[in-house]
Amino acid sequence: MADNTDLAEETLMPPPLAGAGEPARAARPRRWRRPWLLAGGTLIVIGAGLWLARVDLARGIIDRQLSSLALPVRYTIVSIGPGVQVLRDVVVGDPARPDLTIERAEVSVDYTQGLPRAGRIKLVRPRLYGTYFGGKLSFGALDSVLFVPAPGNPPPRLPDYNITLTDGRALVESDFGRLGIKLDGDGPLRGGFAGSLAVVAPALKLGSCTAARTTAFGKLTVDQEQPRFAGPLRMAALRCDGGIEAAPAAITLDATLDRKLRDVRASGDLRSGPINAPQGRLAALDLRYGVSLTGGALSGRLTGQAADLRTSTAAAAQLAFDTLVRARAGSAALDVRGTV
Repeated sequence: MADNTDLAEETLMPPPLAGAGEPARAARPRRWRRPWLLAGGTLIVIGAGLWLARVDLARGIIDRQLSSLALPVRYTIVSIGPGVQVLRDVVVGDPARPDLTIERAEVSVDYTQGLPRAGRIKLVRPRLYGTYFGGKLSFGALDSVLFVPAPGNPPPRLPDYNITLTDGRALVESDFGRLGIKLDGDGPLRGGFAGSLAVVAPALKLGSCTAARTTAFGKLTVDQEQPRFAGPLRMAALRCDGGIEAAPAAITLDATLDRKLRDVRASGDLRSGPINAPQGRLAALDLRYGVSLTGGALSGRLTGQAADLRTSTAAAAQLAFDTLVRARAGSAALDVRGTV
């Protein structure tokens, strides 16, 4: 009681005189500070508790988001900050046979009108596994997120993410054989992304033909939601049923998908060594092409020349051609018109 009384008296008493002749000034009451100090201390304690519990809170938020997507995911939180969330050892799908693994994922958080949203996403060494059989592409557990039709069935679009890929790789088992893919790049996926793409197929099956070790390497860019690949394709050899064989060939390719990711236009040239068949042979082929695939219908123009053509009934030192090619969707017929 004595201490409380002393404190109360001290609060109400005027301060000591500054000088002999100065009038005494009454002190303002300071009791108003106590509730603010108490509130401030409470906020500090709550903030410290939230900071210490931020990992558990973030894990709960991430778990709820993944649960809403029905994705079986395992991960380890490295750090949680106000601007960047860092995860490592991300595994999507069955851990014994995952559909996607990511060594490290960094997600920056942007605030739009006070609401948090994913900003730049950095993925280090992602590994994606998929299949393409019977015209259907699948990435296992990721299908429920990637291929769910939106209301009104709008055409597919690239996701609206600003992404950085470091040593990204994918393995796709398909009707055409195994495809190994490597991608590095940076930028917004709907416009501004730029990177390098490499594809390797040890044995690529094309109808009745098999291409030995086919590779592609070039630049992958996106402009106005239209992905574009430009670079060379190389084929070690080609063997087809009926005794048709082709020596190594090189193809330059410049291909662009439309923003609906359905139609494509491509141009380039093809140079091949000797091509042998029971009906004849030629020493070399030099072909230039420009084709488009729209609504499943193929159309284009082929120009070029073949050297030292020999058949059982004719021979030509050089054969030049300029043709228009058309093929309708769902039809095996090929319409070729032009000059030879």
